[in-house]
Amino acid sequence: WRDGGMTMTSGRSNTVSAESTERPLVGSSLSFDLAAEEKALRSSPLWRRRGHTARTLIMHPDFRLVLVVLKSGKRLHQHQTDHRISVQTLTGRVGLNLPDRSIDLPAGNVLVLDKSIPHDVVAVEDSAFLLSLSGATAPRSAYANEFDVLANEHQRFAKLLGLLDAQMALFHHGVQPDYDHLQDVFVYMTTYPDRFHHPKEDLLFAMVAERVPAARPHVDELRRLHRRIAESGARLLASLETAPSGILLPREDIEKPVLDYIALYREHMALEEREIFPLGRDHLLTEDWTDVKDAVATEDDPLFGDLVEDGYRALHGRIA
Repeated sequence: WRDGGMTMTSGRSNTVSAESTERPLVGSSLSFDLAAEEKALRSSPLWRRRGHTARTLIMHPDFRLVLVVLKSGKRLHQHQTDHRISVQTLTGRVGLNLPDRSIDLPAGNVLVLDKSIPHDVVAVEDSAFLLSLSGATAPRSAYANEFDVLANEHQRFAKLLGLLDAQMALFHHGVQPDYDHLQDVFVYMTTYPDRFHHPKEDLLFAMVAERVPAARPHVDELRRLHRRIAESGARLLASLETAPSGILLPREDIEKPVLDYIALYREHMALEEREIFPLGRDHLLTEDWTDVKDAVATEDDPLFGDLVEDGYRALHGRIA
């Protein structure tokens, strides 16, 4: 164990072994510069703020590999899993507390735990270790279903996009759209989603990128799309609000901008649900959600909430 071997802990016995036979990789391969990965984690805001953070290096249905960094004295509290895990200390020294004993694990050592053994990990000094789980991905955060809440809000926004689509289709029948109705939709879209839904997503997605660096390009693109949506919605609302009373806006001033807005909104929601929500459900920790809840402003939905505000009653009547 202290000579670089491996301790296997089970409910029955302890054995020590060292694997000496080189086994070739089959199929695709991945490699990582662990020193660079550790350095990147230690420079992240989560590390500076909390004193610990993690990054998933590999995630497959039957295997997961996570790099964890802890400041001295920080702890990963007790948990257990239905799958075998290993803890390999790369730098520093960590201690693991098991039901029957405590184990000191300095750099260069690895511990393997059998299924369903409760354990916690504490950093004796600033440390980095690799955590692997075989058989399945790690348990989800207690808040993982919060992504279902975001997806439900997407369905509500999609209803409004459908209404906008229907209004634009009237042009093709020689009928003017209901401009008051259009204005109501854009008042809502610029008031609730742009001010509450999207800022919350931006914070969550940034944490997803911390946990899963491969998601960073999508996260950056979604942040840009959120800005474009807000700017486009504000311009459309301003056009509708500043039009003289009783004067209809020219078709070319409204149809294409609204259709572009609809397409952009649908595109960004599909990207979020396809690429980011699944990662968030699997990788974000309970403390990530706590940080988001502490950082974002909240407000009851004025259109789809339990109490519909007076200014939205006409619009609510159209979608109820």
